[in-house]
Amino acid sequence: MQIVARWETALTIDDHEALSVLLRAAFPAQAEQFDGRSWALSYGRKEARVWLADDTGRPVAHLGLERRTVGVGGADDLVAGVGDVAVAPELQGRGLGAALMRALVDLRGLPW
Repeated sequence: MQIVARWETALTIDDHEALSVLLRAAFPAQAEQFDGRSWALSYGRKEARVWLADDTGRPVAHLGLERRTVGVGGADDLVAGVGDVAVAPELQGRGLGAALMRALVDLRGLPW
């Protein structure tokens, strides 16, 4: 598996199409929200995306990120708001969601 991390503005049309396929499969009850797009129609687009791609380059697990500032102990800290977590139905239960979260921790040097 390959880890892919991209800002929303760097996604290609092919990325959006491939992520749309994954998100429609992972969220069948809300599939129409992802028709022709890689974000839910009823929500804003994320700032960045992280996904796992199989050996053919097909996204098989995905999450979206938004930077947020939270107050902790009187100081402001930058954190990542995580959403749109999805795993291809045929691969669910194999730890890919956990692998995505570990990848996100490994990418913490990036500005999100």
